[in-house]
Amino acid sequence: IPFSVESNGTVLVAGGLDYEQNASYPIHIRGTEGNRTLVHHYVITIFDVNESTPPGPQVPQFEFNATALQIPEDASIGRDVGSVYRVSGDMNQSVVFSLEQNGSAPIPFSVESNGTVLVAGALDYEQNASYPIHIRGTEGNRTLVHHYQIYVRDVFEMDINSAPTDISILSQNLEIKGNLDAGIEVGSLRAIDSDVDDIHTFHLIKGSGGFDNSFFVMESNGTLRTSMLLDLGSDQNLSIRTRVIDSKGSSYEKVFTVSYQHQQAGEDTVLLSEGAEVVPGWKRAGWFGFYFADFYPWVYHENLGWIYVSEKTMDGAWFFRERLGWIWTSPEIFPALFQYEKSQWTYLDTSNPMTILFDYDRMEWFFLDRDYEITGLSNPATGGYVKGLGIYERGQTARIEAVPTSGYLFVEWKGDLVENTPMLNIQVFQDFKLEAVFKPILSSNASPEEAIGNAIEAIDSIEGLSPELKQKALAELLLTGQSSTADIKGTGQ
Repeated sequence: IPFSVESNGTVLVAGGLDYEQNASYPIHIRGTEGNRTLVHHYVITIFDVNESTPPGPQVPQFEFNATALQIPEDASIGRDVGSVYRVSGDMNQSVVFSLEQNGSAPIPFSVESNGTVLVAGALDYEQNASYPIHIRGTEGNRTLVHHYQIYVRDVFEMDINSAPTDISILSQNLEIKGNLDAGIEVGSLRAIDSDVDDIHTFHLIKGSGGFDNSFFVMESNGTLRTSMLLDLGSDQNLSIRTRVIDSKGSSYEKVFTVSYQHQQAGEDTVLLSEGAEVVPGWKRAGWFGFYFADFYPWVYHENLGWIYVSEKTMDGAWFFRERLGWIWTSPEIFPALFQYEKSQWTYLDTSNPMTILFDYDRMEWFFLDRDYEITGLSNPATGGYVKGLGIYERGQTARIEAVPTSGYLFVEWKGDLVENTPMLNIQVFQDFKLEAVFKPILSSNASPEEAIGNAIEAIDSIEGLSPELKQKALAELLLTGQSSTADIKGTGQ
């Protein structure tokens, strides 16, 4: 025949083919494994080609083939036998495969639409060593049915079952934290069984040591999960009783301890938008504490008060707080806060309901919302007045100025600051009490030298006077005690 077979099983064309001469060829193929040999008989089908079709693009003829279809008799339902697959056709079309019954008796196999052949029933080599199967492939409006044989392999059957001898924990421990949603995985169990390929199912059962079973559910594969949110108030050990059953019905039972670690609601929450509600309106995130979230992203924090929250990732959050501006923190570093505008760190006291922060520059704790007052008086009261007194926030700069009245000169500051310049720039970190001291330009008890010095100081402090006008104003002041040129109306004598 015009075909050859490679040692790896590939069948090749070895001569000219003509559908009109021979539409099919029988072929006998021998397979040898060690000293065992087997011969199977197949038919190679030749496809007709329309030889009158003019040259040009043509859709290849639709054709499919199958892998080896053989399965041991002890295969479970759902096991993969093999598959059929397209070898030619319109690759722009999808192919759907299906089982073709052809009026024959049902067979213990099924065909998936993707061509996978599955075990669908019990197999017994002694009853049936092979099954014919007819598979239809559909590509667009083209369909094709092929016939194959599924071979069942004999398995030595010694009906001896070994029962499970133990149950072990796949995870390191069985442990669960409190106040987590129901369905959280606690751990996984596995059966110890000398029947390596046996199938096992797990259950929670009543009996000694099973008094905490109601807190959990056991999946058949041995995965243990919580059946409810657990809020037990304190760390404790819980006890469950389990049973594993193999495919033959043999079983083993064992009691396990589950370690319960109590934590408050929201302990593992990172994003504030996902905080655990503890009472209506109030939520908790373990790292951040309690906060009122009905107006999220505006929230009222138990220590920070009202803040605006901006969080986009699990890596941290930005907050805006009046008097602090924008601050950044994260679960790893809170209650440390980074102040963006000042480019410096501060630390929040979470033990106090007031907003108390630590100033690393001054090494002191302070109340964020406390205002500071700068008060002052003039001595004598008629000698001048003080500008800039009032209420300031911490860290603000206060501009304080002593302004003498006509006929007086500023002398010095007394009180919490001792300075001799009339203008003060104070960075406010405390309350201040100031006294601005003034003196008359001319007084009856002043010596001539002191009077002349005071008059010169007063004239020099006036801006906009030319040297000539300053001399004139000085003469007026010394002779009359006042100066219309310098607009000094009285000396306070």
